[in-house]
Amino acid sequence: MKEPKPYGLNELREMFLKFFESKGHLRLPSFSLIPQNDASLLLINSGMAPMKPWFTGEEEPPRHRVCTCQKCIRTGDIENIGKTARHGTYFEMLGNFSFGDYFKQEAIRWSWEFLTEVVGMDPERLYPSIYCEDEEAFEIWTKEIGVPADKITRFYRDENGKPYSETYLKTINNQLTAILNYAVRYYNLKENPCRKAGSIGKSHADEMQFWTTEEFKQFLEKVSDKPQAKAGFLTLYYTGLRIGELLALEYADIDFEGCTLNISKSYQHIGGRDVVTPPKTPKSIRTVSIPEFLRDELKAYTGRLYGLHKHDRIFPCTKSFFEHEMVRGTRDGEVKRIRLHDIRHSHASLLIELGFSPLAIADRLGHEKVETTLNTYSHLFPHKRDEVAEKLQQLK
Repeated sequence: MKEPKPYGLNELREMFLKFFESKGHLRLPSFSLIPQNDASLLLINSGMAPMKPWFTGEEEPPRHRVCTCQKCIRTGDIENIGKTARHGTYFEMLGNFSFGDYFKQEAIRWSWEFLTEVVGMDPERLYPSIYCEDEEAFEIWTKEIGVPADKITRFYRDENGKPYSETYLKTINNQLTAILNYAVRYYNLKENPCRKAGSIGKSHADEMQFWTTEEFKQFLEKVSDKPQAKAGFLTLYYTGLRIGELLALEYADIDFEGCTLNISKSYQHIGGRDVVTPPKTPKSIRTVSIPEFLRDELKAYTGRLYGLHKHDRIFPCTKSFFEHEMVRGTRDGEVKRIRLHDIRHSHASLLIELGFSPLAIADRLGHEKVETTLNTYSHLFPHKRDEVAEKLQQLK
């Protein structure tokens, strides 16, 4: 394939905006660099920042498909200016946005169409990247677009296919930077490539978030129109199962009389294949008791699954289904958005509030050691220490 025509900045901008107008997007002018009614930003730093009220549902967008060329200033990148070839302060950001309309399938298909058919880039020279756990995007790229699996990069996974934590990435970045600084100082390395590439990871882990029971009930109302979503989220919130454990549940794993779930495996969808493995740790193989209302919900839900056999999965979907439903259930902004894994933290928080011991919580969550529970949720226990002192005082 011949080299694509060299386009100028103004040409590329117009090509992008016209392309997405042809896909039903409303072209909007750049918003002001000064945020309007948003105290969280000093200056607009991305294309989506001025649209936060439309994403959260606080305001109705002029159309559910929008494209813009937004002027931006990145104050957070100032320390990298002049050190890398990819950091800038003032720049324009092209973007196409959907407000409850299309999702990954259209976004991926149109980006590929624009780059290969409109701009004329050689498909053989394009290497898509996806989030490490996004199997839905992987399926679209490989099966619908036709990109070979070995040309798709997952950010970031370890040798076992698990994503690296942000703090681990930051540690690796710091260590590599220090080694190369030493080479610059003592072994005549011209410059440290880490400084050009910029930093990765975070120094501190993201703050743990969780839903109260009232917040969860509000969220559940938004997704209860889909029986699979309702039953799945109820199970996650009131059992603390990992998402892989939920997806691996078979009909035979439910003891309706004893009100328990048998947890003995975990499900993942990797490379277009269903993969069932043992749970995360030996202690994760466990029996989890469930309240009667959850037992009744699961009984009603499975009763609607036609031709269900005892070894059939009762949630025959992938993690992406529940992630998408979480976005749908929090879109209007009435309930704060948390991660799917944070529902497990929500269950732990609920148990702590109900007064259960760390040992009981560790057993229910399948933690290998009670120290894991204490280290993960220690910040939720301080008020319990005060309650202990009060109860001891009453004995005097």
